[in-house]
Amino acid sequence: MRNATVTERIIAYILDIMLIFLLTSLLTQIRFLNPTYDKYSEIIIKYQEEIDKYGNKEITEDELLQFTNDNAYYLSKYGVSNNIITIVVIIGYFVFFQKYNQGQTLGKKIMKIKVVDNNSEENISIWRYILRYLLLSFVFIDGIIPYALNTIFVFILKPATYIQFSMNVSYVFLILNVFIFASLCFQKDKRGIHDIIARTKVMKES
Repeated sequence: MRNATVTERIIAYILDIMLIFLLTSLLTQIRFLNPTYDKYSEIIIKYQEEIDKYGNKEITEDELLQFTNDNAYYLSKYGVSNNIITIVVIIGYFVFFQKYNQGQTLGKKIMKIKVVDNNSEENISIWRYILRYLLLSFVFIDGIIPYALNTIFVFILKPATYIQFSMNVSYVFLILNVFIFASLCFQKDKRGIHDIIARTKVMKES
């Protein structure tokens, strides 16, 4: 078996994210799992209405920005259930499903690649899947660490402080995204930092 290419890994990841988005979209509409769904949807609808007003020149850019700033905190607060559902789905999929599906998510299955131990090329332990994904969650989209931080601090910080905190988290993770993705692209064996630390590699099935 050869090492999977960056392109193969990215395509597999995009397919996985599409599946996760579909699953979380369905689960977050279940009121039992997401009791703040109506409040969250109400803010989203109001925000779209304000965008339409801006498009029709009924409000200024400053007024739209003020509305966005005023509601960003409440959007995060009422979106906590969304975050928790997303975190559970992501961990369940990228850790447990991948572990018990012999190193493959559905995206990896389609691309015929899989995660294996760097030396033995065997399936790895559940703890190494957890470590690998926590490191990988600094990269691309839908990382659980930003979700977790925002979920915790929305109940601790005041609205204005929380908005600034959330923006700073986004900036930090953007820098980390560039750094870790670059490591994946420029390593000769196409192993990112998450692979190196977790002692894994992604192989193409023969």
